[in-house]
Amino acid sequence: MYLGPWFAQKYTLWVGGGVLAGLFWLWIAGPRRRFTHSQLTALLWTVAGGALLVGRAGYVAANAAYFTQHPLDAAQPWSVGGLHEIGTWLGGLAAASIWAFRAKQPWMAVLTLLAPTALLVAAGGGWGCAAAGCAWGREALSVPENQRWFISNGPDLYHTVMPRYPVQAAGAIWALALASAAMLVRRCGLLAVGLYLAGMAVLTFWRGDPVPMLGSYRLDTFLYLSLALSLWFLQWRAGSIFSISRGKHFVSCHSHHRGTENTEKE
Repeated sequence: MYLGPWFAQKYTLWVGGGVLAGLFWLWIAGPRRRFTHSQLTALLWTVAGGALLVGRAGYVAANAAYFTQHPLDAAQPWSVGGLHEIGTWLGGLAAASIWAFRAKQPWMAVLTLLAPTALLVAAGGGWGCAAAGCAWGREALSVPENQRWFISNGPDLYHTVMPRYPVQAAGAIWALALASAAMLVRRCGLLAVGLYLAGMAVLTFWRGDPVPMLGSYRLDTFLYLSLALSLWFLQWRAGSIFSISRGKHFVSCHSHHRGTENTEKE
């Protein structure tokens, strides 16, 4: 796509849109939760560095057969391959936790603040993958009549367009819905991210891109689910109580973590 004299890939535009939306949220919500803009800047650089480093390492490991023959390409994510999503989440979460420890900030407050931003970036990445053909859905040449509404023509990484399960778009919509929920319901950031990762684990059953297998199941199914369970366990350990109020139709999260409570007071 041309923007005046410049050419930008649709993938870049979608991911960039998710990043800008996430930064806007963070810049507005951060000061309300007692984070200064200088702290937010340092946090963003730290998280971005960890996510990019571990995400790229995960992609190289998943495609080791190619990179053992072309080792220099491992340092060129902008032109050869990209990032591994699970590695990106792991790197970002680890970097955020390290920053919270060094800055003497409650780690739950930091991760809760970052959750909507991370989910907005994930939504942009999902739409970007739908345009670029990465993480594509399985072919759907013969499906029952009641499932045809869910099928759309889409490319794979080799630009072969055919009816597929639109797993990228489904993941993007799921991420966007959870980002909105995380903005509205405080202290549930890890719950929202865990729900997103659990949803991605379910979507792997309809993905068509090749990955290592464990028996008859995709390895990324187990990785997504393991990370989701780990985040839910961390939120439970932090003292969160998930309750459904009687007579009302909403779920609320109440954290008794003192550091989180003090940081998020307005």
